[in-house]
Amino acid sequence: MGAFIVDTQAGPDCEIPLRFGWSGRLREVVERIDAWEGEDHRYFRVRADDGSVCILRHDLRDDRWELTFFRIA
Repeated sequence: MGAFIVDTQAGPDCEIPLRFGWSGRLREVVERIDAWEGEDHRYFRVRADDGSVCILRHDLRDDRWELTFFRIA
């Protein structure tokens, strides 16, 4: 899949994803549908500019992002 990247901005209590991508294809986050916290992770369900819905997981210990769900519109 190539390197997965997430660009963020500082929010009031966490980093908020603005765009994400891999293999040279970036998708803009156009809607944050939901967000929740696990024990060691934060999760963001987002809609991208291509209509896809994704769940992005932020590993708080390693400061690493992962794509855990991807549904094409």
